Amino acid sequence: MIIILLGEGCNISWNMQKINLKGKSSIFEWFLSVSFKDVNFIIDKIINDIPIRITKRIEFERDIFLDTTEIRSAHYNLDNFPDRLNRRVARFKDDILSNEPILFIREEHGSYKTTESDIHTFKSLITKFNPNCNFRLLLLMPFEVIWSPLQIKDVYHKENLRDRFNLLEYIQEIEKDY
Repeated sequence: MIIILLGEGCNISWNMQKINLKGKSSIFEWFLSVSFKDVNFIIDKIINDIPIRITKRIEFERDIFLDTTEIRSAHYNLDNFPDRLNRRVARFKDDILSNEPILFIREEHGSYKTTESDIHTFKSLITKFNPNCNFRLLLLMPFEVIWSPLQIKDVYHKENLRDRFNLLEYIQEIEKDY
């Protein structure tokens, strides 16, 4: 099973390293991506072969941004990220086209609630690119926010207690469904 991390921040990458499941970095890793709509915007550009601009903004002088979104990172700069981005975009496409089972994992941000519409948009983007793609989505919900799981096929909600949750157990539980 291929695991693709969709952000919201760096914690999910650190937690995947802790359980030895961290693979090569995905497009959204080591970035802050509060809004799932922004993730969908970038995925739409990828599947339609529209270049993703890497930009700077005055208010966050250390960060780079992905295109016109609020997805930003202080881990990279304009000089060292374009080649990485191209590799990650190519890997993302290859993974979606591989027909291997995929688990997308996203850690949700406390200030943004992913909507049913966001999820349906995400699912339609992936299936538009590869109608045979067999994938699931795991949303790790912030423990400090009251939330109701969305009742959408192949979307799993688990509480994210930061370092006190068993990510490996969550992944193994979902893997049984493949």
